Amino acid sequence: MFPAPNPFFPFLLLLLPTIHAALLPRDYCFGGDPISRICYGSPNGGPQNLNVSDITSASSFLRAHGRGTTPAGFLSMAATGPNDCTRATLYTQGTVRVVAKHFNFTHATAVLWEDVADAIDGGEEPSAAQREHAVLGCGWKGGQVGVNASQARMEYHTQEFLARGASTHGIVVMLVSSAS
Repeated sequence: MFPAPNPFFPFLLLLLPTIHAALLPRDYCFGGDPISRICYGSPNGGPQNLNVSDITSASSFLRAHGRGTTPAGFLSMAATGPNDCTRATLYTQGTVRVVAKHFNFTHATAVLWEDVADAIDGGEEPSAAQREHAVLGCGWKGGQVGVNASQARMEYHTQEFLARGASTHGIVVMLVSSAS
């Protein structure tokens, strides 16, 4: 026959999220950053006072940087271990500092520089909707958005890329003040 169920098991299941949250540091990042766009300003921190032309210049630079390498240029961020939210400054242009935050610490992540630039400005010739979903849509306030790797691009399907074993999900690009 089956053993009698443990009467404490349902209670333990209810407490599991609380126990789990208590054991993690406050800046625990796995899944903690939404990939949808967030504009800074109340309630999401202070506005960054960015010059919009600096934003477009920064995205243009990153796009050109990626296209200027053979094979195609990737932003790669290594798996660094539990709870280590790696941040890296990618580029600074005038009032804008472009920062990448890696929140997938269980796998290395690699995305094309072009996809990073698209997250910032919506693409080379973005529609109004594409621009609105990119960080550029936040204007002078600055903000952040998850880098959406365009899986239709052949660079993600090459033997070299597949051999990396990298994920294309796990990087948030943030536009903050270069003065901070």
